[in-house]
Amino acid sequence: MCHELPTPMHGVLVTHKVSVRFDDARLALDRVSLSLARGERVALLGANGSGKTTCLSVLAGVLAPTTGVVWLHGEPADRSASQQRRWRTTIGMVLADVDDQLIAPIVRDDVAFGIRNAGARADAVTESAINRRVEYVLEQLGIASLADRAIHTLSLGERRRVAVAGVLVMQPEVILLDEPTANLDRRARTALRELLERASADERTVCLATHDTTFAKGWATRIVVLEQGRVLADGPTDAILNNLALLSRAELDAPRMRVG
Repeated sequence: MCHELPTPMHGVLVTHKVSVRFDDARLALDRVSLSLARGERVALLGANGSGKTTCLSVLAGVLAPTTGVVWLHGEPADRSASQQRRWRTTIGMVLADVDDQLIAPIVRDDVAFGIRNAGARADAVTESAINRRVEYVLEQLGIASLADRAIHTLSLGERRRVAVAGVLVMQPEVILLDEPTANLDRRARTALRELLERASADERTVCLATHDTTFAKGWATRIVVLEQGRVLADGPTDAILNNLALLSRAELDAPRMRVG
């Protein structure tokens, strides 16, 4: 029987009633519908186990939903090779454990790894073009001095910024980050926030998963709260984060007054 797909909602990256059930029968996502617009800054909030990482994995195209539809620019995911290539060049994801993402032993080689090995676009085919782009991104992140450092000598905050650089150098339209502020000090958190603000100013869509309501308050324009795999709330940052009853239900702390 042929089932007609629903009409996609407006947005760069959209999910419609997406559910994910793992092999152990656990329902990790339950009919989640989201629409991420161009240039939007979205914080996906929730306690541990609420489905944040699973949701990002579906958005990134690395995890196929059990049911539901995901669209990129109005085209549904079909798991074909060509669609997977398009997903990889359009969407970049920074993992919660950045050590799973860092591959090359030296910083500049790791940042360039994606371009050299995942089919870069025409403006980055030559080695000189790759090097220029890597140098620019490292400078923007404030880590140009680390270019020739060995990855294993870096602090966690430095490694996280290198992982972000490896995504940004691909110039994705959508940037997804899983718990990007984990174990970062105040200075590194401020640098990360400024970086993500610049990315959205360049019309890139940024969505990060976190339980850090203070960081979300200082950065996000929109909050989506997940609870046990479902969307509990979706709205403007202040409206969500000023709702103490909602935060308590979602097992989230209220944001601190001082941001950064």
